[in-house]
Amino acid sequence: MNIQFFSDVMVRKPALFRAMLAFNGELDAPAAWECPAEWDVPGLDAGALCAELAHRSPVSLAWRLAGPEDEGFWDFADESRRLAFLDADTLARLGMVFGVCVHAVEMARIITREQVLALREGLGEPLYRYGIQRGQYQLGGVRQLFLTRDVREPLLERVRRHGLLALALCRAEWPPALASRTAHVFPEPVEEPDPPSPVVRRAVWGGLKKVLLKEVAPQWAPCFD
Repeated sequence: MNIQFFSDVMVRKPALFRAMLAFNGELDAPAAWECPAEWDVPGLDAGALCAELAHRSPVSLAWRLAGPEDEGFWDFADESRRLAFLDADTLARLGMVFGVCVHAVEMARIITREQVLALREGLGEPLYRYGIQRGQYQLGGVRQLFLTRDVREPLLERVRRHGLLALALCRAEWPPALASRTAHVFPEPVEEPDPPSPVVRRAVWGGLKKVLLKEVAPQWAPCFD
C-alpha cells in the first residue's frame, strides 16, 4: 500500500476517499466496520474517522465485498485504476465515445446517404452528431495508435472495437486482485491486447480520462488528479 498516497487522499481528496470506501463496501454497513490496517497512518486518529463516517449517509455502491475475510483493494495511486469506481453503463458509454473520437475524422468525411444513415442508426443521433462536430478534436495524436488496426473492418465495428481496446489497454497491468474483482463490469474486448508499453498506456489513459471527465461523467472529476 502506498502510505503517502493514502494519507494525502484522506486529507486532501475527500471525494476520492469516499469512492474508495464505497468500492470496498465500507459505507454500506458502517456499524460493522473495523478500520483497515492501511488507515494506521501517523497523525491520523483512525478510530475517530471511523466513528465520524459511521454517522454519515451511505452512498450508492457499485460493488460489494465478497465477505468479511476480503481485505478489499485500496491502492488507487495509479489514476487509471479509478475506472474501477464506474458502473457498467458508464464504462460502456466511455468506450463508445472514445471509439467515436478515434474515428471521428473519417465519420465527418462520409457524405453518402446510406452510410450516414447507417452511422446514425448504429451510434444514435446524439453520438453521431458529437463525433462529426466536437469528437474529432478530442484525442489528438492518441488516435494514431488505433487507426492502423482492423482496417478491413466496417467503420462501426472499428468504433466499437477500439473503444473496448482502449479500456483493455488501461487494465492490462492492473493488479490481479483489482482486475478479477472488476472483470464482470468491464465490457470484454474483441481480443485481448498484448501488454502495452508504458508510453502507450499513458497516452491511452490520458485520452480516456479526457473523454470521461469532459464528455461522459464529469461528476467524477473530484476523484481524479
